[in-house]
Amino acid sequence: MGIISFAGVAFLGVSTFLTNWRSGKDKVGNEVLVLYKEQVSALEADVLRARDRSNELGNQMQTLSIELGKLKGEIVARDKQLSEYKEIFQNRDPELQQVLTEIRDFMGDIHKQLITNEVRNIKIDKTTKEETGKVLRNK
Repeated sequence: MGIISFAGVAFLGVSTFLTNWRSGKDKVGNEVLVLYKEQVSALEADVLRARDRSNELGNQMQTLSIELGKLKGEIVARDKQLSEYKEIFQNRDPELQQVLTEIRDFMGDIHKQLITNEVRNIKIDKTTKEETGKVLRNK
């Protein structure tokens, strides 16, 4: 009877051990699963924060780009205005320069016309003197 009771106690001990081992294994697996779920949730939250921050930075960058473009435009306008003032103070008013250029061109055209007329007059005088061709004027 001792052997049967020992075998019964051993069987109960082994079955208790296996039951506890399996439930412990399931408990550890459940804890690992819960831990993984918490880590996934934390990483998803980090991704959402990073996406929001990225959107904020993108909006800031767009706003700053617009402001930079406006400032560049203002700088170009100011540089142009300063250049005009500088030319005026150096007695080179852009409008006056344009008028003087037009006068110079006009005087050059008149000079060319005078030279052309002088050459024509010389040819007329020569033709009149030689009495060849049609005489255009009498001396």
